[in-house]
Amino acid sequence: MKTSTRIILLIIFVVIIAGGVTAGVIFLNNHDKYESEEEKELTWEEEYTKVLENEENFKDYKDLKISLNDLNKDETPELILFCSNAINEFVANIYNIKDKKVEKTEVKLSENFDFEYMYNQENESYDWYIITETKKDIYEVNLENTNITDSNKVENKGNLISIGKGIKTDLDEVNIDETKAKEIIDIAKNNFINNNELQNTEEAKTKLESAKIIKNIKKTDTTKDLVYAARTFESDNYANVIDKTFHNYYEYPAINIDSEDVKAINAEIAEKYGFTPEQEEELFFMELEVITYDYYINGNILSVVVMKGGNDSTWTDSYNIDLETGKRIPNEHLIGRLQMSSSEKFDEDKIKEELKNYSIKEIDKSTSETKTSYGQYWDTMMDEEVAKLKAEVDKNLETLDNAYLNAEGNLCCRSKYQIFGGQYTCTKTIEIDTTNNSIKEINFENYLQRGLGNQNK
Repeated sequence: MKTSTRIILLIIFVVIIAGGVTAGVIFLNNHDKYESEEEKELTWEEEYTKVLENEENFKDYKDLKISLNDLNKDETPELILFCSNAINEFVANIYNIKDKKVEKTEVKLSENFDFEYMYNQENESYDWYIITETKKDIYEVNLENTNITDSNKVENKGNLISIGKGIKTDLDEVNIDETKAKEIIDIAKNNFINNNELQNTEEAKTKLESAKIIKNIKKTDTTKDLVYAARTFESDNYANVIDKTFHNYYEYPAINIDSEDVKAINAEIAEKYGFTPEQEEELFFMELEVITYDYYINGNILSVVVMKGGNDSTWTDSYNIDLETGKRIPNEHLIGRLQMSSSEKFDEDKIKEELKNYSIKEIDKSTSETKTSYGQYWDTMMDEEVAKLKAEVDKNLETLDNAYLNAEGNLCCRSKYQIFGGQYTCTKTIEIDTTNNSIKEINFENYLQRGLGNQNK
């Protein structure tokens, strides 16, 4: 009896020990698994997928786009959600990963903006900045302090060279499930260009070569940019009286290079487009709606285009300067340079023909409309006047003038013609991009789409 009891007790003891060991093993396994899940770091792709899945991140927003840019230069991109809100502010919500958590920084401005990767010539560094679309205001981004430096506090703005910016991906919907969110992040990831790649593109390298040339330019005024507004005036009158849009805006440029050729160019611009403080209020009554300018840098060539318009007429002049010598580049020399460097033959006659055909077609269209409105009062003298206008087209195209290089480095040529308007004629300006032979009319709306400071090849 005693022996059997001992055996039973021994079996019970063994079972208890075995059970305890098993339970311990199970506990340890589960505990290790729990700890591994707790300590596991999610990738930035997974973190940003969660951001897109959360509908609260899109509440009350419209015009949604996302972009991936490495704003804080740690080789992990930030997710930027571009949108606008109910009061028509432009918004960018920046999501970045800090201490294993996703943080959000909100930027709100009154006009549309983008993030651009820029090179600072002063301290030879690369940084991300916010650039507004129209005014070209510049804001410095510092995510460490979740701070956006106000535009007027950014130093050395004149020394900043745009290197590139992120590619945006549209968000067509806001109710995004996990599968859709992953797809969107994958697209954005494929579009992502890291900072090192941005710095080493051929375009970036040639921009920096241009920057070195510009830095060595002898300026007339060292406190001003390479091209600046010599005088600016905004009238209280409206260009569009009916819906009170588009304040009349007047400014003409000065080129800040200390050379005899540039002094002569500045004098010519001031004579054709300039105005004194005493003349400011008279501009509107002279039926001028706009005076403005653009400039572009391509390699060692600075192109400045000055324009004015009013009462359905436009006038324009272009000026090209060799930044290394400070000398003016005549139109025929600019065209000649491109003919020599281009792999395709530049067909000057074909360009002239395209401009002529467009001009004649517009004159015929205007004449037809005027004939219809005049009816029986149309006479042979008016036919003679139209014939003269067509003859002027040929005369204007004897040589290609008003040539310049645009933001893409393409050669553009501008030409003018006049349309018959009965009691008056209107001077029209057209432009052909010789790279793709596309023609556009330079009108009031074009003036407001400025490309100031575009620096290319």
